[in-house]
Amino acid sequence: MGGSTCLPPPSTGKCGCDRALRTFERRERTSSRSSTSVRNWVETVRRCTAEWVVDVPDHTLFPRFLSFDETRAAWGEIETTTPWREDTITLFGRTHPVPRLTALYGDPGAHYSYSRLRLDPLPWTPVLAEWRDRVSEASSASYNSVLLNFYRDGRDSNGWHADDEAELGPEPVIASLSLGVTRTMAFRRRDETTMRWKVSLADGDLLVMWGNSQRDWLHSVPKSTRVRDPRINLTFRWIDHSIAHQGGPRDR
Repeated sequence: MGGSTCLPPPSTGKCGCDRALRTFERRERTSSRSSTSVRNWVETVRRCTAEWVVDVPDHTLFPRFLSFDETRAAWGEIETTTPWREDTITLFGRTHPVPRLTALYGDPGAHYSYSRLRLDPLPWTPVLAEWRDRVSEASSASYNSVLLNFYRDGRDSNGWHADDEAELGPEPVIASLSLGVTRTMAFRRRDETTMRWKVSLADGDLLVMWGNSQRDWLHSVPKSTRVRDPRINLTFRWIDHSIAHQGGPRDR
């Protein structure tokens, strides 16, 4: 996974290439430069604006990775046809409902376990397989499964955690794709107790966590009383159970 060609100012998280693109296009309306040259330059800037390196190391954000039309077309199918799980977990002798619905799709054998829960993969649907391939191309990584989290409203959440199960490998690439209402994702270092950074993930945004992200950082989706609408989060990952038994890294 490589870095971005365009760094956002830490205070705004926005890329200066947006303004450069508008300025360039305005000037080129009266320029004698060839249309091919203009088109190539504009496409270079658009690629720059499509990828941001965020304030946390080993995290890359692709804003509007999916268009609104794409997410709206797929939302109804995913929400209504997915066999969502309502699980419970036991903490300190007390049973609690998991504050979101979940489902796992993937290749045969790519089951996933966390918090003493085991999820067996459902077969890939056409839309999930298409998105897997597009995310793979954008992030330069391969994926054999996708974990879906359905946040019904702001009361649903995901506590502090890292995707660091042994079967994910020592430096997993986790690609998080958001559909629906904007939710905050918070980050803190493993050796600290206070939040260091947060990002608002909107409909169609893709956040890729790679390198040492799961070793050094924890992330969460906190509750919010202001959020009344649903969000579906898809986290693409590569699961290799031979790693857990052998204790070695996988080849990508």
